[in-house]
Amino acid sequence: MQPQVEIFSQGEEVITGQTVDSNAAWLAQQLVQMGFIVKRHTVVGDNLADLKKLLQEISLRTDCCICTGGLGPTVDDLTAEAVAQAFDRPLSLDPVALQQIHAYFVGRKRTMADTNRKQAFFPLGAERVDNE
Repeated sequence: MQPQVEIFSQGEEVITGQTVDSNAAWLAQQLVQMGFIVKRHTVVGDNLADLKKLLQEISLRTDCCICTGGLGPTVDDLTAEAVAQAFDRPLSLDPVALQQIHAYFVGRKRTMADTNRKQAFFPLGAERVDNE
């Protein structure tokens, strides 16, 4: 049986049409080629309660959820926190991720703002997937 997946995009800029969600279209094409059945594509704004609720709903109806945003350093990037709350998995600092983020800034001869540490926190038990 083919695995089912739902693409979950988030952000006020996407839901209001300020940003075209070309990521979801590309992901859907790639997932279909890999043998997945794409069941839905859902978009939600930057609201923690809405994100948390949708993640819980998706977990009941599909095998896999791919989130396309909300992982940056700003206060409106809520995906990791929403996953942590939705599935009772506290956020935990991944030191390897923090080192990679720091190296990214060093490689560009820039100082890493402390807000970027947020991107190195993952729900407990999560597996980091490096993005080269």
